[in-house]
Amino acid sequence: MNISYPLVLASASPARFQILSDMGISCIQFPSHADEDITEEEPRLHTAVLAERKMDQILHQHAGAVRSPLLTADTVVSCSHTIIGKPDTYEQAREYLIMLSGRTHEVVTSFCLHLPGNERK
Repeated sequence: MNISYPLVLASASPARFQILSDMGISCIQFPSHADEDITEEEPRLHTAVLAERKMDQILHQHAGAVRSPLLTADTVVSCSHTIIGKPDTYEQAREYLIMLSGRTHEVVTSFCLHLPGNERK
């Protein structure tokens, strides 16, 4: 596949950028600043709602100006049916790692892809 324009990755995640780069996908990062406050507790629905919210925020803020494919995503870790958020401190990160150590947990990612000229996401 030969794409002449870069994918816009609406994420500040260095890992997401690296994965796309390793796949040979040219992209630029343009982080979304969507509100990530959410009460949804089911991981798949949680990530889907946030990925779509990020897409809506970018498309609304830059209405008509998005001319490249746009990708948003959200990822959570879930353990014992509880979503574990991003740690706020080193100590909290340590507590999360201890909690996850030796236990089965789930990593869930949802994404939205917007193609210019297409109303569907």
